[in-house]
Amino acid sequence: MKVTTDSSGRLLLEEGLPALRWSLVAGAVGLSVHWGGALSTGTATTLNLLLEGVAVGFVLLCGLLVQDSRFQFDPVRKVLSWESRRLIGTKQGRMPFDGIRHVAVLKLSQREGSAVSTYYQVVLVTDALQLRLGSRDLDETEALLLAGSVHKVLGIDEPPRIAAPAEVVEAGVKIDAIKARRTETGETLEEASKDLQ
Repeated sequence: MKVTTDSSGRLLLEEGLPALRWSLVAGAVGLSVHWGGALSTGTATTLNLLLEGVAVGFVLLCGLLVQDSRFQFDPVRKVLSWESRRLIGTKQGRMPFDGIRHVAVLKLSQREGSAVSTYYQVVLVTDALQLRLGSRDLDETEALLLAGSVHKVLGIDEPPRIAAPAEVVEAGVKIDAIKARRTETGETLEEASKDLQ
């Protein structure tokens, strides 16, 4: 995620992968052209057509799901503007700073066999929704630096910290909180769910 501050103090967070998105779409078009060529020359078998059709669909779907995000924090007007773009469709919104309850740095874990990987996300918790800042997972340093930049522009004096599992539930990410609790304590799904309630 690219983090910049302009001369008026506006904080701009941008994350984009347009080259990836368009290369996936171009790959889908290329596979389609190859598919059409095989059909017109009569060299295509049913299995080849089926496999290439699945490949075209998968590559095109991946291109449609790649997301660009932009968050602009304006300390003069005390407004957050955000936008999330995909190949088809855009979501956007504005909210006053006083609608943001807090900035949560979430520590999440994922178990892969016997190994446990930990990653972090920064989430703005508001009265209406939770906005995840960016689409990729961060390491602890990146997450704390990002949250610190947001704290500064929002006028929050305290340093950012890692949220406890109960705060993860408050942030609207209950499933992730249960996963984190189970990873930390070794509890069963039922025990972790009950403890967090």
